Formats: sequence, C-alpha cells, structure tokens
Amino acid sequence: MILSKEEAISLVLYYSERNRITSITKLNKILARLNLHMIPIDVDFRLNKYGSFSTDLVLESTDYYNIYEYPASFGDGKGLHIVQKGRELAKEVVTTKLSEIMKSQEIKELEDEINDMSKKRADELSNDEHKMLFVDIDDRTHLISRIRTVHIDFLDLYEEVKKQEASTIADITFSALVEYCFYLSSFFMKKRFKNIETAGDYDFDAYMFDYYFLYNLEQIIPILKKQLGVDKKDETLLNKFYQYFVQSIKEQKYPFSIDNKHLKDLIV
Repeated sequence: MILSKEEAISLVLYYSERNRITSITKLNKILARLNLHMIPIDVDFRLNKYGSFSTDLVLESTDYYNIYEYPASFGDGKGLHIVQKGRELAKEVVTTKLSEIMKSQEIKELEDEINDMSKKRADELSNDEHKMLFVDIDDRTHLISRIRTVHIDFLDLYEEVKKQEASTIADITFSALVEYCFYLSSFFMKKRFKNIETAGDYDFDAYMFDYYFLYNLEQIIPILKKQLGVDKKDETLLNKFYQYFVQSIKEQKYPFSIDNKHLKDLIV
C-alpha cells in the first residue's frame, strides 16, 4: 500500500481547513508528516532550510485540485484547492487504503492533525519537523544518540526473538519484521549515517525518509516489545509496520530493499 502523489495531496486537501493549502511549502510539510502515521507516499523528500522538500511538487492544476495564485508578498504566491474529483479520490483512499492499516479512531486523529497543521504557518511546521527529527546541527548529539539507541534496542529485541519458536503465521511475520528492522537500524548506523559524528556542514541534500524511518523505528520498539510477550500477535498492527518499513521501501526503490540484489552488501 502506497499513496500516489495525487492521492496524498487530495487526502491532505480534503482534511485541511476549507479544503485548501495556502502554501506549497506548507504542503511539503504536511505531506511529509504522513510518514509519522506510517502512511507511505510516492513522493521523495530532500532536506532544505525549511525541512522536507520535494521537486515533485512543482505543481499545476489537475482533475483533483486547482492551483491559485495570490500576491507574492504573501507566502510563496501559490496555493491549492480541492475539486469534486479530488474529494472523491480522498474518500476512496480512506476506505480502501487507510482502513487497511489504521483504526477509525486513528483516521479521525489524522484528520484533526492535518486540519490543525493547515492552519499553522509554514515556518511553524518546519520548526516542529526539525525538532522531532534532529536534522539541525545543534541537535546532532541527539541524532547520534537516537541512531545508537535504536540499533542497540533492536539488537536486544532480535536476540530475544531468536530464542522463541514461531508457531503461527503472525509469529513468523513478527520475527521477520524484527530481524528486518534490526538490519535496517544497522544500515543507518554503519552506512547511511556513518560519518554523522564528524559531519560539519548542514546537509541540505539529506534524504528525509532516513530521518523519518529512524524516528519511526524508535517509536515502534516499545510496541514490538509488548508483542514479544503476547501469545496472539496483533496482525493488523504488524501489517501496518510491514507495509511501511518493507513494502513502501521496496516500491520507492530505497537502497535497503528486499528487492535490491545488492542488499547483502548493506547488511553489516
């Protein structure tokens, strides 16, 4: 499950105040935030001074939304407004895709969060993202600590999983997910962020999914630990994690993918 650019934008506009976003910069921030709900989208983000930014979002009006312009002195001069076909697409996304990985209450919380974000200034959203993901130089020590702690926690969890017998499909899925996430955490520590301790300059070309994947790995550790001691695993929850960390990576052609024939070179 992965949302196309049109599906993701339509969903964001559908949940935004007055069904519009008043800034392309703000749109970048809200679309990237979908990652915190483990909703994969077919949009690549790089880091610029405002945080997540995608060149794919050089927009024009489509069947799903219209671009409108306002004086350049206000914001970045362009905004988006949803049209009827976009509303229909957004509703379809909710019923056919989000419902596969989210409970109704979680979808409602997502709606409220997007609506709230749409009312904020782009710089507020940027500051929030920077603080959560530790992309700034001033937060480098926190980022290093997150990288190390996530890897050590998954090492411990993986060692515990190896001691247990997998007797159901859910058990097998759980074990495979933990193993995958352990090696992904190793990839972050030993490959992707290898020189982070000595990096001096602000990396404006950083791949933002690295930061989001790392953040979400940290978030699921206590959840997976609880699942470790449960006889009947939560298959819906495991499917959500699988879709985000395994399937979406594969579809986005991220280097650490089970479809990458050179994956073994990344597992250290």
